Amino acid sequence: MRRLLTLILPGTASIAFFLLCGCALQTYFPPADPSLPNAVAIDRALHVCSLTQGEQPFHLVLSIAPPEHAPADMSAQIELFWLNAVTYRIVIRSRDFSQIRIVNGSVVEEHDTGGFYPRWIQNFVDALLNPVPSLNALRKVPGAIPIGTAAHACISTADPALSAVSDTPAQEQDPARMERICFQDAEPKIVSTLSFSRSIWFDDFAPFGPQLVPYTLVNALPAKLRLRGHIIRLERLAQADEKLLKTRELTLPPRQMLTTLVSESRARSLLLYPSDASLHVPQANDSLTIYVRTDRSGHVREAYRATSDNGADLYATQDSVLRRALTFQFKPLVINGIPFQMEAPLRISSKFNPR
Repeated sequence: MRRLLTLILPGTASIAFFLLCGCALQTYFPPADPSLPNAVAIDRALHVCSLTQGEQPFHLVLSIAPPEHAPADMSAQIELFWLNAVTYRIVIRSRDFSQIRIVNGSVVEEHDTGGFYPRWIQNFVDALLNPVPSLNALRKVPGAIPIGTAAHACISTADPALSAVSDTPAQEQDPARMERICFQDAEPKIVSTLSFSRSIWFDDFAPFGPQLVPYTLVNALPAKLRLRGHIIRLERLAQADEKLLKTRELTLPPRQMLTTLVSESRARSLLLYPSDASLHVPQANDSLTIYVRTDRSGHVREAYRATSDNGADLYATQDSVLRRALTFQFKPLVINGIPFQMEAPLRISSKFNPR
């Protein structure tokens, strides 16, 4: 018996010792937060937060209101009747542009009023239909993100400081290629997405069926202009509303209001005015990148500062540069016989005279 106790007691003491050491190690080296592979995190967050990724048909009304210092015409209402990814109806109402677009698979019926579909409205529409820009590119970014009640992490295809809506200078040859998505909490939830042409923040999450969806969308435009969209109505799609999802006529692509992002070189090949050499040959590390958006006739209708390589020197003149950019004229962008609105990055040299 004595020998048996001798054999047991040292082992018991060893177990106790390692248990105590384990507690001490956890105190000094707490376990790492759980993580998810990037692609898994994106897919899970979309399933949780994106209404169009859920299984429940819905009817939604989003009201867009600008802050006090913004132009009064930057207000709109977006109404979405959603059955599934190939059957839905979207209605846009604003002062200068309205649209009814019904999608039944490959059949599209569209009615537009106004000759220009502005980016500030399209940002909200895109965020509702497809909250993650360039989804496939972001899913291919290697790595994993932490998840947890206090976790906040982002996945980016490029320097996250660079975007068309960032107020921070950054150097990048092709700002139009940058994409980013940020997450928060354990689900995880999508709290923001970013690309060259759009920056959307998501807030005020609340349950809708099995999902946890954002009821507030903030469209972060340049110059610290924040347009807020609030979901003022969200309900299951009523059977009586399904008749609104049926197309009655076919609108061919040439009659649809379509927009596409092109490279800077493609945009320059279409530029008719101005012909300033300084615009066409910007100096390295001394340029201002702007975002331009044209109507289908090639007139610039929106222009925002994207990035600057020269800090305050160009920031001081950015307003006059952007006003001048609104006078630029491009050849109409036509792809396979279809006229498009065009959006593109455009670098301007510091020698450019914005008179």
